[in-house]
Amino acid sequence: SLRTASGDLTLEDVAVEKSLRLVTKSGDARWSGSAVQAEISSASGNLTLENVRVRQHARITSTSGDVRWEGQCPETEISSISGDLTVDGPFPALSLNTVSGDVQLRPDGAFQRIILKSTCGNVEVELPENVRPQIRCHTVSGNIDRIPESQPDSASLLDVNTVSGDITIQ
Repeated sequence: SLRTASGDLTLEDVAVEKSLRLVTKSGDARWSGSAVQAEISSASGNLTLENVRVRQHARITSTSGDVRWEGQCPETEISSISGDLTVDGPFPALSLNTVSGDVQLRPDGAFQRIILKSTCGNVEVELPENVRPQIRCHTVSGNIDRIPESQPDSASLLDVNTVSGDITIQ
């Protein structure tokens, strides 16, 4: 477990045999490496998690810092109040929640379930060419642009909900 109030944390190519717990208040945190589980949180610092491999479950939370996740994990949860989320990688199950931060998502290959919820942040999803998921999109007052045809019999589900954020899927 590592904590910092305002200093930056950098863990480069660090493999953890069990669980990694990283907490920062206003300092930025960077991690590349592997762990069985990961719990990473920030109040206002940015989180950059690249070349990451988590074997079981990852939970990343941010209040106002941006989150960049590029890695592999079978079950990933990322949430933010006002920070932007940029997510790349292969993941069977992914949950993204934000209030006002924008979301950019680029799944790398097939997935089982991706759930995105945003209050007023915009959501942009770039699907791989060979993936044709079942798509559910809903927004109260945002715009929905460029949605590919949903495949109701697909084993993959992409579920996107916003209140006033725009949704773009390509």
